[in-house]
Amino acid sequence: MPKGTLTYTGNQPGVFTEDPDGVLEAPDEQRKLARAVGECFSAYRNAAKKLREGKYAHAAHLLPTHLRGGVRIFIACCEGGIVVRYERGEDKVTAGWSPQTLDDILTNQSQKVIKLHQSRDFSREIGDEGLKFDLNVQERATGKTRPLSSIRMRFDAVMELPPELPKPPHKPFCLASVRNQFEFALHLEELSEGGRAPRQVLLTTTLRAPVGWECIEIYPGTDASPWVPANAEMWAETDLLAAIVTSQMREAQLESLDPTRTARELLSTKLTAFRDLLDSNPDREEVLQTFLKENPELLCPVHTKMWPKLALGANETDFVFQEAWGEYLLVEIERSTLPLFTAKGQKRAELVHAEQQITDWVRYISDNVRTVRDELGLKGITASPKTLIVMGRDSMLSERDRQSLATFRGTTPRMEIRTYDDVYKNARAAVENVLGPIWNQVGGTRIYYVRDPEDVARAFGGRQATGLIGP
Repeated sequence: MPKGTLTYTGNQPGVFTEDPDGVLEAPDEQRKLARAVGECFSAYRNAAKKLREGKYAHAAHLLPTHLRGGVRIFIACCEGGIVVRYERGEDKVTAGWSPQTLDDILTNQSQKVIKLHQSRDFSREIGDEGLKFDLNVQERATGKTRPLSSIRMRFDAVMELPPELPKPPHKPFCLASVRNQFEFALHLEELSEGGRAPRQVLLTTTLRAPVGWECIEIYPGTDASPWVPANAEMWAETDLLAAIVTSQMREAQLESLDPTRTARELLSTKLTAFRDLLDSNPDREEVLQTFLKENPELLCPVHTKMWPKLALGANETDFVFQEAWGEYLLVEIERSTLPLFTAKGQKRAELVHAEQQITDWVRYISDNVRTVRDELGLKGITASPKTLIVMGRDSMLSERDRQSLATFRGTTPRMEIRTYDDVYKNARAAVENVLGPIWNQVGGTRIYYVRDPEDVARAFGGRQATGLIGP
């Protein structure tokens, strides 16, 4: 075996520095153990890849990082046992022997995050070891950040073996397996506003510590006989299934706290896509027509039926909606890049044209109510349905334009004129009224609105910290 030193710095992969003066004279038993374990983990890695890309491809996203591939595996054997370190890098397995003790190897491999004890009688003082997590809060008005809390965390493993160790073909006994993937949660209570009862909010996210490993495993003992490469495929499938089931169960447990979260996030995604589309200044009405056809709930959140491009005589509507209470809404859309008014405060020609389109539709319905009801399927439509014109953006409106719109709305209650920003705000308000406020979530952060605070305590084993959040 080449002789050298493994060093670890921050979140970087380990670096092996070879000693040019010689080779490491490892005992024959340790050579045999290192070779057997290395061959097993090579077979384990290959089997996991095959399963991940084949049988369990549909659930590969649920696997922890160290089982997803693109991982380098370092195996350190010694007289007390084996430490396995998974870190990001090329798919490679390296096994060797160290004259150090098992607890010294573990301390080094885990970068002082995991400590091994021979009995339960050990000091729980962490000092400057382990992981440090700082929680800061940013003031919205000033953008300044201030510290909120700080914690230090370490994992302690005690060298206690079960009465009976697993025998082949089962995987050798693993004393501890620590992943660099931590669930962080905040249980908050929203400040009450406008007489509304305060809402219980749970924020969860996944954190990764600033160390170079994805997982550390400890296998006590130096018997090479359980390390049989032919059994590694079974070990890999068992580990992948366990990880997938654990992830699914945790997901189901959190989803039970707030069954509406998935729907809220889906609609939030659609709202964000709509806003991004508007901000891209599409130069063709057809782009908006296609998007709203695919996401009609943004245009009419309370509809039960929708007809795009429905012909009314010689004219064609952009959309016809039937709302939940049976009333109909006829919609004409124009480009979002067109202002509603000229610089002199007059209606633009495109707006006048849209109004004429609406007038023609309503006249046709009034003259052919029976035909529209029976042949077009607009059951129960009246001779004067509600109508809507969507055009332009809020930023294009002057104060005089806004007053003109308010006057128009007061004199023509059956014809509404909205900007695309009005549509966005109306859809967002409808979502929030039913499913709860939409937050600007970053990364993997998830937000749950919880009815019973005790459910949060149960979901986290009774351990929770509380706080207050304001608008």
